[in-house]
Amino acid sequence: MNESDLTTRIASGDKEALREAYELCSRELYMFARALTNRNLSDAEDVLQECFVRVWERRRHLGSVRNLRAYLFTTLRNVYLNFARSESREMKRRAESAGLVVTGPPDDPVAAERLDQALDTLPEEQRQVVVLKVWGGLTLAEIAGVLDESENTVASRYRYGLNKLRKLLGDVL
Repeated sequence: MNESDLTTRIASGDKEALREAYELCSRELYMFARALTNRNLSDAEDVLQECFVRVWERRRHLGSVRNLRAYLFTTLRNVYLNFARSESREMKRRAESAGLVVTGPPDDPVAAERLDQALDTLPEEQRQVVVLKVWGGLTLAEIAGVLDESENTVASRYRYGLNKLRKLLGDVL
């Protein structure tokens, strides 16, 4: 199933397509959510869950979406920004009422403690770009769109982030 078909199916109200999109992208999105929330697993789960709730609530607007994965990352980032500004935990109630409760975080085979610690040393801007590129599989142009930054800025942050990780992790990368 390609992303364009999933997007069309979600837009038409197919909840199974939303579940398939979750299966397809949840690991990468969860890694990004963890990076945004400074590894607060509970907040990362909340942000991930709310991302899919928001996609479902706004499914009728998916007609213009060309890249579902990039759209999901953008939505997740926007959810996080709203989450960070608000102390409210209304998200769980809304998710439950929408019938879209995620029972737990996706399996995360890459989350070795050493890598987590190294990622934590990066400035937030570099950490976001590295996670979106490495685990999200997005291009630099897509990341620029997600973060609303220039592609050159994103490329620099990626390069600086990787260089710092290489120094910290040596032969692991």
